[in-house]
Amino acid sequence: MLIKLLIAVLVGWASSAIINYLADTLPISKRGCPSCGTKRSYQEYLFFKACKNCGFISRRVFIVWISCIISLFAAFQYSFLGFSVAVMDSIIIFFYFLVIVIDLEHHLVLHKVTLAGGMIFLIIGILSHRLLPTLFGLIAGAVFFFIIFLLGQAYSAIKAKQTGQPVEDAIGFGDVTLSAVCGSLVGWPTIITVLVYGIALGGISSLLYLVFEKIYRKKDVSQAFIAYGPYISLSTLFFWFFAR
Repeated sequence: MLIKLLIAVLVGWASSAIINYLADTLPISKRGCPSCGTKRSYQEYLFFKACKNCGFISRRVFIVWISCIISLFAAFQYSFLGFSVAVMDSIIIFFYFLVIVIDLEHHLVLHKVTLAGGMIFLIIGILSHRLLPTLFGLIAGAVFFFIIFLLGQAYSAIKAKQTGQPVEDAIGFGDVTLSAVCGSLVGWPTIITVLVYGIALGGISSLLYLVFEKIYRKKDVSQAFIAYGPYISLSTLFFWFFAR
């Protein structure tokens, strides 16, 4: 157990530094320090250094670091199938944590991230549950969320027509590609359960958040955006680790 904890700390440390670095550099709107935009080196993220220009350091850096260590240690505890499974699980955790951080902060599921994850997860899916369940899972995930995407587009169009103002899309197309990637990982028919739970979790959490914002902060929540990426990711992680 001590060895697994040590490995989780080291791998989690390096992984969290890469996640924080990519979360600040990949989105179009941010290319460096979230506060001033100054380009930062990977070493600054690795050793938790504040921005040399403005002195800013996000709490997210430490949250991701701790979350990576805890998640990896928990995964290693259940990786009784060998070293290759532990490596595979580490890659999966890394991918979904990156998706969650970027989507929460920027309301973006980047296609370059899902494309990279999709190529890796396609291989993992085929190795885990053969070719056809992997392909059917990928297609089902894409179709399932594409229908929801179209409904969201229709709602936004109707809302914009009623208010006479542009309305932010209810759901981004990145969620469609993310669902396809999740489908290739967990396969058919598990992807349907994963998406249903993810949408339910997202809906409940968003409702509680909107009620809080409306009642306690007196904010207008009519233009609120729901980031489904984190909930789909968490649902996928749960079913990958506990339903396999």
